[in-house]
Amino acid sequence: MPLKNLNVTVLSILLICNVLLFVELSDSNQKLQVLYLAQERAELSASLWLEKGQLLEKEKRYREAQDAYHKAQRDQRTTVAGKAERALYRSRANEIIDNPTNLDPSTMSELTRTLRAQGDTQIHLATALDVLQFTEGGQLQKAVELMSSLYDSPKLGEKMCIYLGQRMLQNRATAKAVKLLSSCVESMPKAAQAWVMLARAFQANDQPEEGTKAMKQSLAIEPNPQINIELSRSLMASKKWQAAIDRLSVFPQDATLRAEHQRLIGACYFQLKDYAQAAASYQAAYDSQPNPKTLLSKVIALRSGGLSKDALSTLDQLTSHEKALPEIRFQRGQLLAEAGDMTGAAQAFTGYVQLARGRNIEKSRLTSAQSWLLKYRQPQARPAPQTPPLMPVKNTYQGAPSTVPSQR
Repeated sequence: MPLKNLNVTVLSILLICNVLLFVELSDSNQKLQVLYLAQERAELSASLWLEKGQLLEKEKRYREAQDAYHKAQRDQRTTVAGKAERALYRSRANEIIDNPTNLDPSTMSELTRTLRAQGDTQIHLATALDVLQFTEGGQLQKAVELMSSLYDSPKLGEKMCIYLGQRMLQNRATAKAVKLLSSCVESMPKAAQAWVMLARAFQANDQPEEGTKAMKQSLAIEPNPQINIELSRSLMASKKWQAAIDRLSVFPQDATLRAEHQRLIGACYFQLKDYAQAAASYQAAYDSQPNPKTLLSKVIALRSGGLSKDALSTLDQLTSHEKALPEIRFQRGQLLAEAGDMTGAAQAFTGYVQLARGRNIEKSRLTSAQSWLLKYRQPQARPAPQTPPLMPVKNTYQGAPSTVPSQR
């Protein structure tokens, strides 16, 4: 029927219906747009929390990372929620692997079960947790049997090899540690830290030459100033003084590491009886990182080289440290006695005895100083007492004169 034949009332009703329909459709589109925008914001928020968790996990701030992952999976409708859940369980596993203390069997069992259910790389984490449980439970052989399944996950496999190797060395199972770590580096030849642990296992197993080779292999893969220092110590333990000096002669930028290089070079020169070079190296180490023990090592080198006047002059720089380092007075007593100043020597040794009494590390020097004073104070005339010899303290590193610092 033509529109012109419709009365005004009908037309008005049709017009109103069309307007209402248009408004309803317009509201629906707006609602959809709002919903899409909300979903995008939820996805963005979840993604940001996931990314934050990943960054925190890299920094080994596991508890904070897990909190971020919880927030990322809060809205289960987002596509990020599943990734966040996997990341949460991964973070829990890594936290335990990095600090395997007070392992709760029920918690571990639930975690490993969940990781295996998630599949893929999570299975490797579950296996690593099994290695932990067996090792901490004293079942080393069962732990070893699981290791081969971790070698296709290099970072995790290397970490677990190092952990298990350390436990074996602590239990004095050095031969087993060598066998395990040799298998590890054979399967993962680029695992630099595993080579370091193998070197330590060789050294503990009385195979220093093999240990040196393993340490060099680690450095070839990944140059590391700390490992270079450890290799140098290994060379010093084998009395390869010049080889150690050559390796230490390239100084790192870090002041602490540079000072350590210079101290070790000083110790090597001391063993080569080049006392002037030893003293110069100790002075360079002191300049890099002031430490009274380093300067005291310089004093010992100077005295050993017959440079008593320079040694006494150096000791004058250490007066303020005498209470913390009683040996300063002991060395002064030795030098004054050698110079014929018995009164000054007696005063120095007396002060030393007062400061050193009751300190186990000073026991040998204390006995020597007390013996010297006893002879000095005898009333009858007799030749001057013999100067106490150089008394090396315990726990100095191989090849160093007494009081060399930086023990590990």
